Amino acid sequence: MNTPVNPNRFSNQRLDSRCPRIWGNPVAIAALFLFAIATFSMIQIMGQGVAWAKPQPAPTGVTATPGDASADVSWTAPGSGYITTYTATSNPGGLTCTSTGFPAGTSCTVSGLTNGTSYTFTVTASALLGSTSGASAASAAVTPSTIPGVPTLVVGSSNANAQSVVSWTAPANGGSAITGYAVQYSSDGGTTWTTATTSDTASPFTVTGLTNGTSYVFHVLATN
Repeated sequence: MNTPVNPNRFSNQRLDSRCPRIWGNPVAIAALFLFAIATFSMIQIMGQGVAWAKPQPAPTGVTATPGDASADVSWTAPGSGYITTYTATSNPGGLTCTSTGFPAGTSCTVSGLTNGTSYTFTVTASALLGSTSGASAASAAVTPSTIPGVPTLVVGSSNANAQSVVSWTAPANGGSAITGYAVQYSSDGGTTWTTATTSDTASPFTVTGLTNGTSYVFHVLATN
């Protein structure tokens, strides 16, 4: 014979004792909240990791300014916020400079170039996880240079009344064509100088307006 079951056999208190009351427990609520934040942060980091690993677009607008055996290279960032390294490369020579950071800067200086040689430059962009763009379009060509040397074998010889013809040997041009010479003279042994010209293009040059019977010394400067 079946015995009827009393539906009130299990009290609410006994059910409550077997099922933890999460929402009434502040510690449990805090733990769940922290777990949710950690999960959301991990999803964000994973998403950024995917972006960092994607191929980066190449920089644009590459320009170069020549210096003494160097060139300052600058460019426009391609718009990606994940680039941590830019590398500028010379052609010819394959000499490089880098700009690093988060985000990386948009200029660097390539050193070790040869004065008088024409160079172009390209730039690549690299992301945190190592993906690198293709090379940018090349910059316009620039030629590094320095100031020219000092003209040598400067000689002044009188050829007419109150005049002297000054000649010299051209110096090394420092990598850029010499555009002019300045010829100066002194009647007090070089304490003070008077400039006869700043735009003569080649030796010799005739200095006029001198005083007959006065001894003069001359020197010549080159510009490029």
